[in-house]
Amino acid sequence: MRSYLPLLILFGSTLFYTHQSHAVLRKTGHSLENIKPQQVLVSAPPPQDIALEISDFNDHLHYLYTEKMQLSALSLYQQDLKQGRILFSILAKQLDVDDYDQMSFINNYATLLSNYAELLDQQHCYQQSLNYWQQSDQVYQAGKIYQKEYPTLAYNHSLNFARQSVFYRKNSDQSQRLALLTQAERISAKLIKDNPEEDSFQLHHLNVLLDQLDIYQQQANSYSLQKQRFDQLTPYYFKVLKQQSEPDNFGNTIIFIQKYYRYLFIHNPQQATQWLKQQHSFIENYRHQQQTLSQREKEFLAGYYALNRQFTLTMFYLNQLDPNSNDATAVHNFKNTDPLYANIRFQPEFQTWLANYEKLYAEQQKQCQITEH
Repeated sequence: MRSYLPLLILFGSTLFYTHQSHAVLRKTGHSLENIKPQQVLVSAPPPQDIALEISDFNDHLHYLYTEKMQLSALSLYQQDLKQGRILFSILAKQLDVDDYDQMSFINNYATLLSNYAELLDQQHCYQQSLNYWQQSDQVYQAGKIYQKEYPTLAYNHSLNFARQSVFYRKNSDQSQRLALLTQAERISAKLIKDNPEEDSFQLHHLNVLLDQLDIYQQQANSYSLQKQRFDQLTPYYFKVLKQQSEPDNFGNTIIFIQKYYRYLFIHNPQQATQWLKQQHSFIENYRHQQQTLSQREKEFLAGYYALNRQFTLTMFYLNQLDPNSNDATAVHNFKNTDPLYANIRFQPEFQTWLANYEKLYAEQQKQCQITEH
């Protein structure tokens, strides 16, 4: 869980969220307590051949898209970050809108920064990671000149905010998470307006809206805000549910089912339950075809089978949840607020599971063990 820190988002030099990996670039038409951010620009003599340096750096960073960052390679990532800072300090004020290698550098360096920030977050180094999230945003801001021709840059920028928001999900105060998701939505909304044919952009935008609903459904008097999001979500997801699409095209349909059930439940619990049971064949098809399920999908499936009094399946999925994960659901959802668990809430086996989940969820935050040089 990230402690509450007012986020400083950099727009150029002005101060101001499983998810997924950053996308490969494609050309259009072709298939807090205040923390001072670490300065991206550093003093360094320009390399003799800046174009060659950039090309070599881009080739070297190919690993960002083929493997997950490992703690054992921390010093190597730090060397790459240092080299990236030097190159960015040279390029920042003289980017060429027609230079593909420079554009690729912007995308690769921003991805390096955000992946490193995510690694720090996973190691509970939240204050250190914030600097790198901010630097990544600054690099994306510098690369705005390329977004018209390479809109994937804007997609990755929006994804950056969405990825960062995950590390605020366990906070009791969700305002910081919502601020990040609002930034992600602002970029993704323009992206789908300008590129309506790109399914990946559309799915990302819908994911951001679903994450916002995760916050609004914890708030009182948020029905109108929920309705605004569902007005955008239902055309796509009702189509998926009707067509029983292949698993690759499901998107986050299981999460949509969970959120829409809760939305209907506000005014008509009977209608909500009836609608949910109508999705039974889709839910069964999904869970049998998916090789891996996210933590939130397992949480929904546990609740769904609790509603249907299939308690063995409920406990099967509950026992797979990790309360220490940054993506873990708050205890009160299981204990009090989620209507899906009403049938099992006072069952001894569930009570035993809940007590253990609550204990682990509330464990003292681990300390950062990473020292940067």
